[in-house]
Amino acid sequence: MIYFDNAATTALRPQILHDFVDLSTKYFANPNSVHQLGIESNKILNESRKRLISNLADSSFRLIFTSGATEGNNTFIKGAALNYRSRGMHLITSLGEHPSVLDAFFQLRDQFGFSLTIVPLQSNGEINYEYLAKSIRPDTILVSIMQVNNETGAVNDLKRISEIVRQNPRTLLHSDVTQSIGKISIPFALVDAFCFSAHKIHGLKGSGALLLRKEISLVPLFSGGGQEEGYRSGTQSLVPDILLAKTVRLALEQRPSDYIQVKAVFDYLYYELSLLDELNLNSNESFPYIINFSLKTAKASVVVEALSNYGIMVSTVAACSAKKHQASQVIASMFDDLKRAENTIRISICSDNTVDEAKIFMSVLVKILRGIKK
Repeated sequence: MIYFDNAATTALRPQILHDFVDLSTKYFANPNSVHQLGIESNKILNESRKRLISNLADSSFRLIFTSGATEGNNTFIKGAALNYRSRGMHLITSLGEHPSVLDAFFQLRDQFGFSLTIVPLQSNGEINYEYLAKSIRPDTILVSIMQVNNETGAVNDLKRISEIVRQNPRTLLHSDVTQSIGKISIPFALVDAFCFSAHKIHGLKGSGALLLRKEISLVPLFSGGGQEEGYRSGTQSLVPDILLAKTVRLALEQRPSDYIQVKAVFDYLYYELSLLDELNLNSNESFPYIINFSLKTAKASVVVEALSNYGIMVSTVAACSAKKHQASQVIASMFDDLKRAENTIRISICSDNTVDEAKIFMSVLVKILRGIKK
């Protein structure tokens, strides 16, 4: 099998799997229990929390363990909006966001009466910065813009976004960094909160974190025993939370060598794909982990299925939307072309991939496209 769908999820590191089994037999106690094993478990949990903060931000941030970026996005966006609505009722996000961000904002608009501005994308996949600047208002309390788009790999300039948002000192800036963590630097000092999932960096599914500045308060989404500073009631997933720190550390340590390997595969694929008349590239060369393209005539779903029959795994739109057979709103916003948005294929690369795999992929893709032509 050739797996080119790493933006959807990645293979679990054998080392993490081994540690999960080992730790689960030793530390099965509830970390909130007051007996010796519970106290020891809680100590290890807090050590993991401190290591994560140290690796990703600084002491001005605190960390809430979550089940992943979807929970992290919802926890912050809804929690912050509801907590600070006395300051204003205006929210801003972009058309490039993951559904866990967009749908959270839609719910705040439709069910809680907030006003919402959605920033369009430029043809390079980045947000329209001028549109964002014009959208900031005195009553804007929250802006959420992802660092790296999960469909195209477009990298938004968080420095420029921060400079725009900081025109209003009462506005909070949140970023979903799920696709960027372990791949490029996260400028934590520019944002008020960010979140990510472990399974995008060869960690456990159902594991993630939200980091936010200590002075920020949220309305909790869960009621219960008051775990995670009251923001995530429920017994903590002790071992996944412990291993999240190791997952992040390994990703950061291996980032330079991983980048070199990924870039070699990307450069080959990007060049070869650019030569094909049968498609249009939707990605640029700013982020070598994702390549998105649209087929001009062949149906993307047919090609993806044909590739799968050869043991090559790619995706059409983002995995969270694939089964809904939706057009890509990201591509539609970039090019104002519904046909192009309905016919996308995404290749996403990790350091496990090789140039030899890329050569096989291109050979099979061309064979499929030329076969469909005939």
